[in-house]
This record gives sequence, C-alpha cells and structure tokens, in this order.
Amino acid sequence: MHGIGKKCNAPTIEWKDLKNNEEEMKNVIDYIDSIVTTINLAIHAPIPEKHPCQKDSSEIDDGLQDYIELINKLQHHTRCSPSYCIRTNREGVQTCRFGYPKEHIGSTLIRDDKNGQPELLTVRNNPYINLHNRIQLQGWRANVDLKPVLSIHAALQYISKYASKAEPSSLAFSEIFKQILNNSNPDDSSLSPIQKLLLNSSFLCIFKCQRGRVKKQPEELEDYSLFELYLTHKFSRGQWKKCKKENIVRVWPHPSSYRNGDQWEAY
Repeated sequence: MHGIGKKCNAPTIEWKDLKNNEEEMKNVIDYIDSIVTTINLAIHAPIPEKHPCQKDSSEIDDGLQDYIELINKLQHHTRCSPSYCIRTNREGVQTCRFGYPKEHIGSTLIRDDKNGQPELLTVRNNPYINLHNRIQLQGWRANVDLKPVLSIHAALQYISKYASKAEPSSLAFSEIFKQILNNSNPDDSSLSPIQKLLLNSSFLCIFKCQRGRVKKQPEELEDYSLFELYLTHKFSRGQWKKCKKENIVRVWPHPSSYRNGDQWEAY
C-alpha cells in the first residue's frame, strides 16, 4: 500500500531560503523529529516469545514494550540478498538498493543531494532501522516506511513512480511528467502540479486497462468510441455482448469544466 498526504500545520519548505536560515531550519528539523524516527529504543532486546503481529487485540496495550517488539520485528532491514535488494554497479561493487547499512547520525539534518534537492538524514543509532512513526506503527502493526516530502520534485517523482510501476515504461507518461515538472513554478503551491500529474496518470492507467478489451472488439463494433461501446455493450467472459438497455457510463476522473482553469485542456 502506498500513499501521499499533507499534514495540517506542517511547515512550508522553501529549500533555497531554508539553507540560509538557521532558525527556520531548526524548526523544520524539530517538526520532522516529532513525526518520524530511526531510533531503536532497545537494540539488544531479546526475541519475544510471540510475534507482535500475532497478538490478539486483547493482548495489545500500545505500551513501550509493544513498540520495541514491533521495531525489532518489522522495522529492521535484515534481508540483504541478490534476489531482493543487492545490486551490482558497473564497477562490480554490490550495494543494497535501499542504502543499508546506513551511517549513524547524531542529529537530524537536511542537506543538498547530488541534484541540489533537499535530502533528509534522520538521527539514528541503528544502521538497519526503517523510518517510521510510533503511533502509526503500533496502529498498523506491519512494516512501514514513512518519508517526509521536502520538495515538489520529490512529490512528483513519488507519484510518477507508483502510478506507472505495474506497467512497462511509457514514453507518453514520461513526457507528461517532464512537461508538468518543467512548467512547475517553484514558488507556487505544490498542489496544482501534483493534481495535474494524478489526473494525467489516471487517464493513462485507465487507457492501459481498457486496451486489452478494445483489442477484442469485433469488426462490427470497430466504429464505436470507447464511450459508445460501454454505453451499449458489456464485456463478459472475454467477449462484448449487447445490452438490452443502455448502461450508465461513469467517466473518471472528471476534469473541471472551468474555462481556462488548470484542467480545461484535459476537459
């Protein structure tokens, strides 16, 4: 399960300004430290008799011991292997694609990555602990990976990665991503470009899902548009069958009809 969201009252990060403002940087880091962590409160804790995910609801108390057991059972990266995360670069060096083991960090910091984008390094006392939130971990009771989004660029990359993950690489999608990213004003809110990418990626995914069915469209229906096809027929057991009554066709996503608005071109 993957998702992206915006927290109320989260600080606004303008990376160029933040780098030169120590007080604001401290406020941002304090906020990040309050919602995510890579600290293991009991690195050498003994293995519990019962797996924390196998507990009955009556056995869960949300206490510190429960949290420690969840960290060591669910948030500890332990499966470095060629079949899972080990990759070999051009020089023949093998590394974990998730970056483990990670260096010990005495205090959380944000720095430039190789592309000049903000990179978060959280305080950690264990090189294999995954970024998480205690409340969310104890509620979800499964492996989680929470990562604060520090820029529009990172948000768009995340959305594009998972919107196209199950499909082969698509030139159309990559072009959409580049166009939206290039036309995004760094001074504007991140909401508009993210909405545009989600809208376009939704259209693309729907098209790919329907493409297999349309290929099976018989010759007598080849002049039907996709809307007309679903209005008068249904796809059942690998074949298109005519319906006795017209269907109600719901078109989603439905772009706004506001003239000259952000979604006018798509509409």
